[in-house]
Amino acid sequence: MKGTRVTFIDPWSGAYQHVLLAYPFQNDSGNATYMSLRNKQDSTGGSLHAGGLAWYGNYLYVADTRRGFRVFDLRYIFDLQAAGAKGNTTDKTKIGRQNGVFYGHGYRYVMPEVGAWTSNAGEVGDASTCTVDGSPHFSFVGLDRTGVDHLTTGEYCDGAANGNDPDRYGRVANWPLDGLNGLPAISSDGRWKATSAYRLPVPNVQGVVAHGSTYYVNRSHGEDVATQNDNGDLLRSTAPSGTTGVLGTPVRRTAPVGPEDLSYWSGFMTFGDVLFSVTEHPGQRMVYATPVSAF
Repeated sequence: MKGTRVTFIDPWSGAYQHVLLAYPFQNDSGNATYMSLRNKQDSTGGSLHAGGLAWYGNYLYVADTRRGFRVFDLRYIFDLQAAGAKGNTTDKTKIGRQNGVFYGHGYRYVMPEVGAWTSNAGEVGDASTCTVDGSPHFSFVGLDRTGVDHLTTGEYCDGAANGNDPDRYGRVANWPLDGLNGLPAISSDGRWKATSAYRLPVPNVQGVVAHGSTYYVNRSHGEDVATQNDNGDLLRSTAPSGTTGVLGTPVRRTAPVGPEDLSYWSGFMTFGDVLFSVTEHPGQRMVYATPVSAF
């Protein structure tokens, strides 16, 4: 169970480096150690499903589908190779501190979690079932830099599995950020409260990014085994007036097979504003950009 990793890429050379994400804790001897990210951070937990990533300031926000956010500080990445005899980068079976040596399932770099934000309604029990209310899934995340910066999270809800009920197509919510320190903008009671939340107009949503009152939505159709060519949808919708309601009837454009999370980039090279995304199916994975002017 090797958990979750992120990959940093040099766009000019194509060189890349994997970094293992880890959950730090003190072992029974009081020594600092770490383990892979899991749904439950003990021996009973399965590997964490990281629904999406948002890089904001010095922090990496990882969507924990069942709970909320895991937070990592990009200034604290441990180099096990530089640790000499106290670090091991070859043994893929071990992780954490063992007999005074630090392991990372064979990875050279390990980045420990520095914080977490969990839904006040509690952990989602069944990640495949969506509800009308209650604790939301954190299936994906996007960054909105218009006005006060926000993270936008939302739910993947399989339409057929949830009875094609429009009230269970999923929800999106917007979480304010403190642009000075890169951390959540918390309220006076110490909670991180969403400033708005809306129901999605369609099911099977894999990614959403907001740009002001405009929402861009990636919807998948699944993987067509026969043709490997079941395109998804890129949708543009508008938030209703107020802080709740349903996103408006979307305008559709064709998306690749298996589209996932979205990122909005303003003034990208000569293309103007673009939407970056990534596809998920093996053998069909790519990173691509769509000009916002396509709408």
